[in-house]
Amino acid sequence: YEYILVDAPPVEGSADALLLVPGVEAVLLVLAAGETRKDGVTAAKRLLQASGARILGCLLNRAADPSRGYYSYSPYFPVEPQPG
Repeated sequence: YEYILVDAPPVEGSADALLLVPGVEAVLLVLAAGETRKDGVTAAKRLLQASGARILGCLLNRAADPSRGYYSYSPYFPVEPQPG
């Protein structure tokens, strides 16, 4: 395979994510739209950099699609967007 993606737990919630750093070439930080706070991103970035991670960038997850009025992972479980 040319690329292998490894899903890891949140950086701040567990040491597991940081333990994976030596075994990967780079890291994408996944952020939840409307949920992830700026101070959390800053702390995660610091922890990853201190562990030697090469951060490629961020991926925004759970972004609402304004044309649909809601978003979901499946047509069976729609989630109403939160105000703000």
